[in-house]
Amino acid sequence: MATTNENRTVTSGWKLEIFNLSQSHADLIFKISNIGLIFGALFVLLGTIGAIWTGAIRERYSDERTARNEAETATAKATAASANARAASANERAATANENAALANERTEELKKFNLQLQTELEKERVERLRLEASIAPRHISEKQRGALIAALRAAPQPISVQVTLIGDEESANYGKLLINALGAAGVQGQTSTMGIVSPPQYGVSIRLDKNRQKSHSIKAAFEKAHIPVNISFGETGAFDAVIFVGLRPLGPSL
Repeated sequence: MATTNENRTVTSGWKLEIFNLSQSHADLIFKISNIGLIFGALFVLLGTIGAIWTGAIRERYSDERTARNEAETATAKATAASANARAASANERAATANENAALANERTEELKKFNLQLQTELEKERVERLRLEASIAPRHISEKQRGALIAALRAAPQPISVQVTLIGDEESANYGKLLINALGAAGVQGQTSTMGIVSPPQYGVSIRLDKNRQKSHSIKAAFEKAHIPVNISFGETGAFDAVIFVGLRPLGPSL
């Protein structure tokens, strides 16, 4: 109990000592406190002004960044829209190009068919023209035919004699001369005569042979080897091994 009372006495004494200041000390502390309040109020004022001022500046920069971002966003959107438009235009052009290519391919196929048809028609016309030309072309004896006829007649029993009759037609006369020339080159002896157009007209080369004469059969074989078209018949030939009559050009292609 004594200790407790002592503690209370000490505490009360300490509190009395805190307020136990002299007039001069109290005035000094009061002045210092007022000065501190003034400086504190000044710092608060400066802080408030600085906060308001810098806040406005920061807000301006923020607005500028926002405006710049919005501008960049708008530019990006415009660029994207332009790119999309160009892509759409490119797709449209590609589609048009594909359509044109398809049409070109179709026209190409049609042109191929037309050209094939035209070639077929031209080939038909060419064949018909050649057939027509052959039907009106004069007869001739090729070098191969002439050589084969001469070789076969020279290999036959000799001598061979023939009688050749030509008619007054120019083409027949020219062809008969070709035959006579080949026969002469083979060493065939003969007699040639010319007569007018007979009635009814006779076509082609007719050879009358004596079936009992070996030379007559050799003459027949020689014309066959040379592939020279002739009409063979058997009958009286007189002193000759063959009687040859060169008639008009046969109707149709010449040989």
